[in-house]
Amino acid sequence: MIKIEGTKASKGIVVGPAFRPDQQQESEFVEGSIIVTEMTTPDDVPLMVKCGGIVTFNGSILCHAAIVSRELGIPCVVAVPDAVGIRPNSQVTVNGDEGTVEYE
Repeated sequence: MIKIEGTKASKGIVVGPAFRPDQQQESEFVEGSIIVTEMTTPDDVPLMVKCGGIVTFNGSILCHAAIVSRELGIPCVVAVPDAVGIRPNSQVTVNGDEGTVEYE
């Protein structure tokens, strides 16, 4: 497992398959997936309400992903530039309590 660090944005711990919107079609999304992306926008909300957690390469505790994650009660870690190495469908653990992400 590879462990990388970012900024804690929303508490909780979740494990699930990575969904990379930049590399996968929306039809490949599975409920409970971990969205791994550069950043989120309001257009991403329909997937965000179905996901298990969110990891973004950029952002802060006041970015869109962080705010929506807290509202939805799902774990989120932002400002994780090393997350670009996470491949689609990789098993990902998002630890919003510690601000860490682990993946295979």
